[in-house]
Amino acid sequence: DGFGATADAFRSYLADYVALPRCWQSSAGRPIRSHVCLYAVAVLMRHGRMTEEQAWATQHGYARHLLLALAEAGGNEIPLMSAEEEAALAEAGHTL
Repeated sequence: DGFGATADAFRSYLADYVALPRCWQSSAGRPIRSHVCLYAVAVLMRHGRMTEEQAWATQHGYARHLLLALAEAGGNEIPLMSAEEEAALAEAGHTL
């Protein structure tokens, strides 16, 4: 029916809208001690040159992508997972 299809399309849109970047997990690095939202706002303000209002208004999934891009631009190696790697893991039965 039309309503079900519209609801499914909207759920798909929302899932994409809040999707976080996929990275390979590593034991290297330091854990963040601040709340992740506050940390994201601080980084977006300092390195992304956003105002506090802009940083808080940035959608969470997009903010996480920006944080990784800013880290990479700062010389850090970011172990992003490719679509092919995600597909291979899913095919092998791993839940992402």
